[in-house]
Amino acid sequence: MTVKAIVETPLGHRVRLTLERWSHIVRQHPPMIEHQDEVLEALRSPEKAYRGPRNEIALLRRGLVLGGEELYVVVYYRPLDEDAFVLTAHPISWRRAQRKFRKWREVMP
Repeated sequence: MTVKAIVETPLGHRVRLTLERWSHIVRQHPPMIEHQDEVLEALRSPEKAYRGPRNEIALLRRGLVLGGEELYVVVYYRPLDEDAFVLTAHPISWRRAQRKFRKWREVMP
């Protein structure tokens, strides 16, 4: 599996973004094709972090502008023992993020 980047999160996880996962992200969310840097920055320096019901982590960072609207990038990853890997990433409005992560545990304010 070809690794595009490895980033350390503030939660102490070394997260891999593979070519396969990046292809998945841009196939499912075409506007993300030019925003790999924003995805990596969300991993490096998120504004919010949540833990989901299956132990996945969601990191959010503001700063993505699509269609004149400022959105957040949300990056989901799964931590393993010494490693972690990106599951997916997509744009999200703050309003939608508040609804989506309402039942998730905030792990970084």
